[in-house]
Amino acid sequence: MVFKRRDPRTFWRRCVAFVFPGRGYTRGWKYIGRRVQRIRDTPEKIALGFACGALASFTPLFGCHFFVAAFLAWVLRANVVAGLFGTIVGNPLSFPLIATSSLGAGRVLMGGQNQSVDGEGVMSAFADVGALLWNALLQGVGFHVENAVSWSVTKVRFMDFWEQVMIPYFVGGLAVGMVVAIICYFLFRPAIAAYQKRRKEKLSAKKNSNSINKMKSATKAPVSS
Repeated sequence: MVFKRRDPRTFWRRCVAFVFPGRGYTRGWKYIGRRVQRIRDTPEKIALGFACGALASFTPLFGCHFFVAAFLAWVLRANVVAGLFGTIVGNPLSFPLIATSSLGAGRVLMGGQNQSVDGEGVMSAFADVGALLWNALLQGVGFHVENAVSWSVTKVRFMDFWEQVMIPYFVGGLAVGMVVAIICYFLFRPAIAAYQKRRKEKLSAKKNSNSINKMKSATKAPVSS
């Protein structure tokens, strides 16, 4: 291959590079911003689509943010592609902050107290319940699992997670996510409108320049006898 890397990276090195890119996150954000601006649609629909993606990033439906963003954009008749780009709001750096603010806000809105909420603890809770359900599934299909947990214990632990983490996270995520989505909309809409206006003016100027050049070429062409 012409563009093959001289030093092929292993799977784990690619995973690390995804979470901690060598050139930083600024370059990635600039790239996303350019891609969103170049989407062919109205500024309102593009900005609304991006806002849907931002809101989806605040839901506890990890692994399904793309689908949630696409569904929200489709329901609101926004740009679906912009919605997919909007999920970049939820990234490895922002997820701890998103988890902390969402769960904390959810507990307050539901009448509870914001007790020692931290992003790493929330993500650890999701990882633990995921492993718990996976082991339960393996046991259900007949596989042997070391240190297996009974179905009754699995059910109790899952219900505790559902009541103490999942529901408050969902409620708080919608509240905080709506605020972030509104901010994203009002930031992106004028920026996209200005970009489209500049692009239209450049294309129009280029078209006029080409037309003038053609007219000059036609007038300078020798007249055949």
